[in-house]
Amino acid sequence: MFGITWYYPTELNFKDVQKGKYYYEAIQWAYYWGITTGVSSTKFGVGNDCSRGMVVTFLSRYSD
Repeated sequence: MFGITWYYPTELNFKDVQKGKYYYEAIQWAYYWGITTGVSSTKFGVGNDCSRGMVVTFLSRYSD
């Protein structure tokens, strides 16, 4: 994002998140910091809608 290369030692085990996709590093960052955990241990839910509750959870975890 913004021309910055981020590296987080967390490997993503989500089958629906492929390296090289524009959202990979953002998901990796959010997962590394505990902001999101995906919908299961092997699925992130790319393309799924976020509920209000999910967004509130993301914001709450980010603010901590």
